[in-house]
Amino acid sequence: MEDTLSYLLRTISMKYRHYAYNVLGKDRQGVTQDLAIYHIAQQKELNQKDLVSKLNITPASVSSIVSQMESRGLLVRVQDEKDGRKFILSLTEKGQNLVSHVIDAWTKIQEETTKGFTENEKATFFRLLKQLEKNLDRLNK
Repeated sequence: MEDTLSYLLRTISMKYRHYAYNVLGKDRQGVTQDLAIYHIAQQKELNQKDLVSKLNITPASVSSIVSQMESRGLLVRVQDEKDGRKFILSLTEKGQNLVSHVIDAWTKIQEETTKGFTENEKATFFRLLKQLEKNLDRLNK
């Protein structure tokens, strides 16, 4: 079983997540929170439903992460004036102060995990992973 694509992807995923967690800092709430910080910073304001899509996790998981981040003073959640069922998320100053750390950490993660790859190999690897993601999206519909 160790020589199957499924086994290798799971093993790599776990090792990648562990390394990312270490680079991002153990004092933080984890990889998903940092990705949330990144996505909210990119949009300045992001509704909670769009964050679910960007993080590819359940609405309940996003709600939990948002609540934790809100209680830590990293973001504010405001009800959408146009649609009361939606919440708009924006980073506080404290959350905004983490953005450069998140970007630097993810850049380091990418550089370290692709060390020894040529630029052509990186491009091919990225293209293959995007195709795999597309296939999985199709299968999960």
